[in-house]
Amino acid sequence: MGGVAPFTTTLAATALRSALETAVMEAALENHFSRHPDARPNLSEVALALAAQDGSPRADHRDIIDLAAAEVMARRADADDVLLWAEAQQAVGA
Repeated sequence: MGGVAPFTTTLAATALRSALETAVMEAALENHFSRHPDARPNLSEVALALAAQDGSPRADHRDIIDLAAAEVMARRADADDVLLWAEAQQAVGA
């Protein structure tokens, strides 16, 4: 069982490093967006990027993504919600 502690320490250190890198990147992005607010992507743009990253067929339907983003903006929503709404609209043939 002597090999568990070094492995656990490595996992913890890797997780901490990842969390710190993420925090630094988010802070850098927020700093950039505070200086250049027009550079911040809107919900539709984020959803399109997410669709492309996930290989979603919605990535080729900007019109549906734009409509979905407009529909969910009034609610507390994120890019995943936009893609789910867009998928539902395509499923019912809207």
